[in-house]
Amino acid sequence: AIVHGTLAGIGVAIALAQLHIVLGGSPRSSALGNALALPDQFEHFSPAAPAIGALTIILLVLWPRLPGRAGAGLGRLPAALAAVAIATAVAAAVAPGIARVELPSWRSHALPEMPHGPVTALATAVFTVMLVASLESLLAAVAVDKLAADRAAAPPKDRPAPTPPAKRSDLDRELRAQGVANSLSGLLGGLPVS
Repeated sequence: AIVHGTLAGIGVAIALAQLHIVLGGSPRSSALGNALALPDQFEHFSPAAPAIGALTIILLVLWPRLPGRAGAGLGRLPAALAAVAIATAVAAAVAPGIARVELPSWRSHALPEMPHGPVTALATAVFTVMLVASLESLLAAVAVDKLAADRAAAPPKDRPAPTPPAKRSDLDRELRAQGVANSLSGLLGGLPVS
């Protein structure tokens, strides 16, 4: 329950921030700030951004359901990739002034270096990422255990006897492996592994 509640809270915080972006605005720095700023955002939004957001959602839902031979061929392309590509092309053609994500130049790469700033802020950021990544990994391991248990309990028709129960995940081993991977990734300037 704690894992599910934590992940649901993270999901709500992300959704509140993304709602500002879909309405063409900028998210605030906290979930509470995002929630309090929503009424003002609804009063001052451009219709282009929500239209592109709606197009993206429609493509995500309908892409796997495309009918016929063309649908079978296009269905090999992941819906998320198709939605991003098509929505980006439509936004560039129809609403060239819409806000876009600014990506850094490929020429501006730098070697990893020690972070700068107050130690408490750095420690808080590290602890937050560690906690969220650990919860996500543990939740995924528990979900896989449940899937394996359900599969063992309901064998296919061609196997008359149920299979022996699957071995449960070693959650301590999962967290140790994630800690080693994140330490190595961080030393190489990479992102956290989850």
